[in-house]
Amino acid sequence: MSRASSSWRWWLSALYATGILVLALVPAELCAAPPSWLPQPDKLGHILLYGGWALILHWAWPAWPARMGARILIVVALASGYGALLEGLQALLLHMGRSASWGDALANLLGAAAGSAGWWALDRRAGFGRVFGG
Repeated sequence: MSRASSSWRWWLSALYATGILVLALVPAELCAAPPSWLPQPDKLGHILLYGGWALILHWAWPAWPARMGARILIVVALASGYGALLEGLQALLLHMGRSASWGDALANLLGAAAGSAGWWALDRRAGFGRVFGG
């Protein structure tokens, strides 16, 4: 993979992380109410956001590290660590209607693990990483 290709993938990953930051820190009154028919919409949102970011991280850093097991651990640790940091920041923003939650931190971890498992399965089954440069 060329250096330019790797660079824009890294920037896409950073942009996605910035989007998560904005969503995590926006005042609660500016957030739309989730649909009432959806069970645990907040947790589902965390799982989907961090699962998506894990997929992007795997795609952005294809050769880092070469062993898939180590790569999965690094991506899950990076994504869930970032989520835990944002939960800590939310604890400081109680005046904005935000609050920290262990459940959200767990959902972030589950999402990152699910995204990494998805990448592993696609790569193992169809050579996804090789097809998309990951």
